[in-house]
Amino acid sequence: MAGYNVGAFPAFNLLRFTDEAAGNSKVYTFTGHSGVLLWGYVDNTSTATVGNRQITLELLDGSNVVMGQWPAGAVQAASLTRQYTFSPGAQYMAAFVGTHITTPLPANLVVPAGYKIRLRDSAGIAAGDTLKAYLYFHDLISQP
Repeated sequence: MAGYNVGAFPAFNLLRFTDEAAGNSKVYTFTGHSGVLLWGYVDNTSTATVGNRQITLELLDGSNVVMGQWPAGAVQAASLTRQYTFSPGAQYMAAFVGTHITTPLPANLVVPAGYKIRLRDSAGIAAGDTLKAYLYFHDLISQP
């Protein structure tokens, strides 16, 4: 994922990481810095491969052990485009409203240096799906 500084505020540095390439799993490693995950957003387009996709945000340690897992409240079938927001304070939705669904995250979710955030189809239905991933976090190292 590419990182971009999208704004600096007093005692606050907002960083954005994006990956819009094809594939049903995206991972960002916090290399050399820690951060507080503010929100994640996914735009997922599923192929015609039959099966229900379970879009999930995961926190992994440096050895890829899952330390936390937050699945969306509904699955996505074949040949559809859906949007997912993972955010503290979000309502846990059990169904899509139009094409969108929200999933709550813990407040102040600190991601230590060396840890990873993974956004993926945890059902692993079709590697050809296009999961566009966007992460926004408060960078804890780059303080003014």
